[in-house]
Amino acid sequence: MRACFAAFASLLLVACGAYDAAEDPNAPAPKDGAQNTPAVALRTDARDGRAHAALTAETVGERGTKPAAFVCRKGAFCDDFEEKSLGTRWSDLVQESGGRVRLGEGSSASAGRGSLEIFTRDASSRAFLSHEVVADLSGSWSGALGFALRVDSVPRKALGGPELTMTTSDGVLAIGVVLKPEGLVLEQRATESCLKEDRCKSRSWVIAPALDNHWYDVRIGVEANPADIAPYGRIEITVDGGELLAGDLTIPMFDRGAFLRAGVTQGDIEPARAVVDDVSLLVR
Repeated sequence: MRACFAAFASLLLVACGAYDAAEDPNAPAPKDGAQNTPAVALRTDARDGRAHAALTAETVGERGTKPAAFVCRKGAFCDDFEEKSLGTRWSDLVQESGGRVRLGEGSSASAGRGSLEIFTRDASSRAFLSHEVVADLSGSWSGALGFALRVDSVPRKALGGPELTMTTSDGVLAIGVVLKPEGLVLEQRATESCLKEDRCKSRSWVIAPALDNHWYDVRIGVEANPADIAPYGRIEITVDGGELLAGDLTIPMFDRGAFLRAGVTQGDIEPARAVVDDVSLLVR
């Protein structure tokens, strides 16, 4: 199934999200002369599998140009937040401990003007939109998750971004990104009970440098296969169109209770503002 996943994960790069029209003959014409910006260069440390980002002048700060458009392909759940009503495509809105969301205007990761703004007060705050995945993920499945994330300033401790969660017999497991002072981190998070029974192994990779006010274009591909012990499949990641990184899926992400969360899933110890845009999830 790995060969199938490799083909599916490559689809992730063009299946949904903001991209250059040159990558796809069916893409719409660029708006306002927009085009893709240079990618953040990534390399993998062979000793521990961590991904490290190599900074260049083109990657620092705000993007100088915007991609042509956000495109949602057939079969995917998507939201580019261009609609005037908040959360119309989503199952639930969560705002806890001073966390809140609102539709933003004039700050988009792609050619539009809309986005989702999130404000948190402290580490107890969180605010996000939640989408229940209707597909049956209790067996083998592949998924492609894409989103854009920007945080006004690098958090003092950590700020949790979008994530895919699954409710299992071991509790809620999650794959998501967290911005920390050391960089943007991809995490596979497990419960204590799952870790104690050796069914789970928590993993984290630094996948991009920590930057203030930078649009991170994140794409995550997942292949999950039911098994009694890790690994349970593969996970692949790209940031800002950079190198495709791959590693083992070490948490059992196969059950029926899956949710996509877009927003801030864990606040920093200080007040923070983040922006999320161009969210997509394609599951097969």
